[in-house]
Order: sequence, then C-alpha cells, then structure tokens
Amino acid sequence: MLKRIVTVLLCAVLLSQGCMAFAYDGTEYDGPIVTPADAPTVPYANFAILYEETTGTVMYTKQADRTNAPASMTKVMTALLVLEHNPTLEGSTVVPPEAVSEKYCYWLDTWHLEAGEEVTIRDLMNYLLIVSGNEAATTLAAYVAGDIDTFIQMMNDRAKELGMTKTHYEDPHGLSEQNRISCEDMLILAREAMKIEEFRNIVSKTNGTMPATNKHPKPYRYNTTNRVMSPRNIPEYMNEFSEDIVGIKTGYIRVAGYNLACCMEYDEQDMTVYSVVMQGKSVNDRLGSHLETINLMRWARTFHKETVAAGEPIALAATQNSDEDNVQLVTAGEAVMLTQTALQREVTLDEIGRTVKAGDVLGKLKLTDDFGNVKELDLVAAADAATDMTTEYLIMTGLSLGSLAILAVISTFLRKKSRA
Repeated sequence: MLKRIVTVLLCAVLLSQGCMAFAYDGTEYDGPIVTPADAPTVPYANFAILYEETTGTVMYTKQADRTNAPASMTKVMTALLVLEHNPTLEGSTVVPPEAVSEKYCYWLDTWHLEAGEEVTIRDLMNYLLIVSGNEAATTLAAYVAGDIDTFIQMMNDRAKELGMTKTHYEDPHGLSEQNRISCEDMLILAREAMKIEEFRNIVSKTNGTMPATNKHPKPYRYNTTNRVMSPRNIPEYMNEFSEDIVGIKTGYIRVAGYNLACCMEYDEQDMTVYSVVMQGKSVNDRLGSHLETINLMRWARTFHKETVAAGEPIALAATQNSDEDNVQLVTAGEAVMLTQTALQREVTLDEIGRTVKAGDVLGKLKLTDDFGNVKELDLVAAADAATDMTTEYLIMTGLSLGSLAILAVISTFLRKKSRA
C-alpha cells in the first residue's frame, strides 16, 4: 500500500551513550536507551539507575546490571517478608539469643536490643528500616521463619519469584560481604516493597522511638540514615525536594561502599521517581550515594510528562479526488511519555479511498521521547467523509474532454501526414 510520510514536529535532540537496555515488566527491551546530553555523570558512585514509575521510563543507567554487596539495603527484603507474613504488624516477639550472637549478628550499635527483650513487631520494623538495626533483622527473621537460616532461604526464594536474577542473600541484615545485588534488582525490590502502605509509612519517617521494655527502662530515640530525605542542615545534602522523598533505604559496609535506594514523589508533574546508587565514595566526609542521588533526582525534575490523549486531533487529510482536506485524523488511544521540551512526532498516512467511516484506521502517529523510547498510536477518522460527487464529476469530465482533445490533435496530424 502506498504511504505518505508527514513529519509534523521534530523537537527532541537524542544523543546515544550506549546505556544498557532493561524493562521492568519481565521482558527485555531490544532498543537502545538514549541518555540526554545534560544527564548527570555520577562520578562519586560506580553503579546507578534512575526510573520513572508512572511512564515506565528508564531515565539513566550506569553499570546497573553489575552486582555489589547491598549492605543494609538487604533489610528491604527482610521487611517485605515480614509484611507478607504479618501485614498489619500486630503482636510482639522476644529477641532470641541467636539474634544478637556473633554467628548471626557480629555488629551491634552501642544501643541495641538484648536477648530476652520483648518488643512489638511494629517497633522492630521501625527500628529496622529507619535507623537500620541489625539485631531487629535477625529477630524478625526468627519470628517469621522459626530460625534465621530458614528465613535466609525464604529471602532467596522470594528474590527469584520477583525476577531478581542477580541477587543472593547470606543474611537478613546485609553485614555479609557475600550478599549480592544489582541496581536493576534493587529497583525491582524497592518498587515491590513500596506497594505496601505499611512499608511506605515507615520508610517515609525521619525519626522514631523504641519504647521502654523489660530490658531498657528508658525509650531510645533515633533518626533516619537517609540524608536526602532528612539533610539535618548539612550543606552538601540540602536540597529543594526533601519533602518529596518517601524513603527508602541506605546501606554501608566497607566492600560495598555507600548505597542508597530512594523514592521521590514529584506531585507537580505527577511523577514517581526511583533511584538506586551503589558503591558510592566518601567525598570530603560526605556520602557519594547521597550526593549522587540528589543530583539524579534534581535532574529528573527537569522533565515533564507530555500526554497525547485519545481523540486528539493530529492531522488533516483528503479522500480520493477531493479538492479539500475533508478528513480529520485523531488518535485512537492515549500515550504518556517524558520529555524536557516536547516529544518528537511523525505521522504516516495510508492511501485513502473516496469514502471513509468514522473510526477507520488511516495512519499512525509515532512518538519518540528523550530516551529513544517509541510509542505508536493508530490515527482514525473522526467522522464520516466522502469526495464531493460534483467535484469528482468535474475532474472526470475534465479528464475526458482533455483526452478527446488530444485524440483530435493526433487525428489531424495523421491526416495531414497522409496527404503529404
């Protein structure tokens, strides 16, 4: 079928930088991920990914498929399993001796839970996720599975179920150097955990309190380790969007460097942005994972969502032999994509006959965002249309008279030639 290609708008300049391709619906994306020229370079961390949830857009990657020790980001998986076991976080448990033993939890902060201490599940979860209590992780593991080793197997099984193909857990808190995860996998886990309201509520808190217990007569107050969400007046961490940050988890051990999985809800543009930054460096005593997260989130806020709504007028066309554009082409579906300026649009029209009916597919609208992602929408006739019979008659008559005139000229020429 003949086609006409009409470029209606070319707005985005796309510069490819060879980033990896990854889709989060369980399928591999075959096309390139294009990185806009002004994207951050993330010099203070080795691995990173930036993802916008509402449009499903991978905005930035840096070795996002490489694995690293997650450190305390491991606790997100621990929390997920606890919430799947006890969604309302009801009840309490007693800290077992193994939860604070050298074998299962070799690092304890100065203030820590003690064997035999009775604590509510909710208080344990707050302590686990806000200030990253290691013994809270082992206590919750024993509570859910009966023993810590069984819980670790549950962690690995759940990772496989979620499609986290580059993840392996050796403990429920992240102290082991043998734990492994990629930025891609950590993004999958973060998105899964953030679907749970109780989890979101906890990780969005900037502080918490462990109430007095049978082992601690006074309450213990603590603050979040997420300095993007709570800069605490530290100049390097100050940002204009800390109130939009809703978690989720930090992590550090020596071999892992500084890690941070983070979520920002940018209400002005109705965007939900996830970042995972791993193997961050120390920069003048500041954490590279936090500094680079701030840079990535700030850059993400330079984008907006452009919506092409269903039924939006896109182009005019003409039925066959019509002397005017009598067909309004509109989109048959909706597309929402990210851009800093405007989406690139290309219209392709099919050959159109003498009559069309409302809803007839007559072409395609191809949309390309700043990252090289492409979506196509059918273009349909907004209403019935047909070539005016009078116009068509005049055209056909004109053609007939013209043909007769040509034949007359040829005939006269031949007669003259024969006489000669």
